Amino acid sequence: MLAMLLVPLFVHGQHVQGPCYVVDGKTYAFVSSTNELGIEKELSEHIAQNLPMILYDGTSFRFVVSATIGKRGRLKQLSLVNKKSFKGNMWVWKDVKKMLNAVQFKPASYGGKPISYSFVFQIKVDFTTWR
Repeated sequence: MLAMLLVPLFVHGQHVQGPCYVVDGKTYAFVSSTNELGIEKELSEHIAQNLPMILYDGTSFRFVVSATIGKRGRLKQLSLVNKKSFKGNMWVWKDVKKMLNAVQFKPASYGGKPISYSFVFQIKVDFTTWR
């Protein structure tokens, strides 16, 4: 009985921190790692600013991405979950994938030690309202 009472306290006593990314020198926590699938606003804006606008003018894209951020902050197993939506337009995913691989990530940690963390997140790139 005592062991059953101590286990929840031990789990709650461990500090869990989700993965982060660095954009323009600022660190942002992934929204999708803590609640329902949300759009990573700062990461989306960073990618949109660095994509060649002339190629994507007047279009909007929503990428549902599955990835693992390793213990050293490296992006692994990066894949597009909604690839059926991009049938015939995979070139835009290739550009976004290059951008994601260039971003600096910080690993998730458990009890102060880095861990690999797999999750799904969204990126929205909208060139329909830019002028």
